[in-house]
Amino acid sequence: NKGVMNGIDPVLIATGNDWRAVEAAVHSYATRHGRYSAISTWRYQDKQLIGQFSAPVVVGIVGGVTALHPTAKMCLRMLKVTSANHLSRIIAAVGLVQNLGALKALCTEGIIQGHMKLHIDNLLLSAGATGAEVSALKPELEALLAHHKRLSLADVTTKLAHTRQRAVK
Repeated sequence: NKGVMNGIDPVLIATGNDWRAVEAAVHSYATRHGRYSAISTWRYQDKQLIGQFSAPVVVGIVGGVTALHPTAKMCLRMLKVTSANHLSRIIAAVGLVQNLGALKALCTEGIIQGHMKLHIDNLLLSAGATGAEVSALKPELEALLAHHKRLSLADVTTKLAHTRQRAVK
């Protein structure tokens, strides 16, 4: 459920809604039967993958921050939201898409492996790599990650230093 909420919370924040209240409501709903249960379900039916989100998403589009904050107003316009119900459905869809991405990662390369691949660029930039160095080193670092199942800033810094030394020679 936290993965679903990782998709939902940014939409709530962007539209000026109280993400903490929605988080509390969703997690409370997940325990309604005395144990914590999933808020999303998936099934394959008639050659279609069907996702279902089941939890309360109480939001607003009139008044409060949604009416006052320019970014919230702009985000609601960009989403072409026509009602609070419409926004809650968009939010549920975003949560399902986030969940689907996590499920795909679990079924293929694994969450940690996929997550680390996304951070290779960040690690390279933290190590001081230029745009060209990022492009050149990324495939090598992805291979290193696949082989060792981990990658640290120290690993990236070392690779970058070796690459720069080779370029000088």
